[in-house]
Amino acid sequence: MSTPSDVALSHLKKLLSRDPMLRDLMADALPSISRGPGFTPDVDVHETQGAHVVQCDLPGVARADVRVRLEGARLVIEGERKASPPAEARTRSLERGVGTFRREFLLPPDVDAEGVSASLEDGVLLVTVPRVGGGARDIPIGD
Repeated sequence: MSTPSDVALSHLKKLLSRDPMLRDLMADALPSISRGPGFTPDVDVHETQGAHVVQCDLPGVARADVRVRLEGARLVIEGERKASPPAEARTRSLERGVGTFRREFLLPPDVDAEGVSASLEDGVLLVTVPRVGGGARDIPIGD
């Protein structure tokens, strides 16, 4: 599960990957995060009346390089975005992040684990986790 510090670190890595001058300035102070671009996919999580829906941006990631699974109450999305430079090319600049990634989401207790589905189209992974009972319910507030 991503902690607030993991999220902040991910945003800082993205910023450094997009700004080589800032990355060079930060190299001495933060060597572990200024090495180069990694890859952390952006994710949106939505709740509809009948399902929890996760959209994960995976441009350039092959279907065979993505794994979606349930680990108890956690939805895990992991995989790898591989570098694909042209043959015999000398790399001058790297801004597109590559590498392995893992995103985890704690699911609420109202999910139908058997009905989970996933699809990858146009670089967007769509994971649909149906809700048991198919709808929202009021939770009584006790005394």
